[in-house]
Amino acid sequence: MTVTVTLFLAAACAVQAALSDAEANRLADAIYVVEGGKKTRYPYGIKSVPVSGPYQARVVCLRTIQNAHTDWILDGQPGDYIRYLARRYCPPQADPVGYRNWLRNIRARL
Repeated sequence: MTVTVTLFLAAACAVQAALSDAEANRLADAIYVVEGGKKTRYPYGIKSVPVSGPYQARVVCLRTIQNAHTDWILDGQPGDYIRYLARRYCPPQADPVGYRNWLRNIRARL
């Protein structure tokens, strides 16, 4: 019974956690530019999964944005969401300078 209630509450939080399409698209547009736009080999900075082109990369980017936002809500909204997303998109432990630059550049575009 407890597991069922917990799963229901988690699902309810996830539904409420979704960003609006407009906000998610605004973030994806900023990520596209910051990650190199048309000039990059990896549209939207998507390297973790193979994509066939910019359209599919945008779908993965939007899914990442929404999943990170849901996780941020479920984690109790620790800090601001853009910093939370930056940790997922460009982990500071992998590239501290890249992380700081990514975060600064995204904020400048929003």
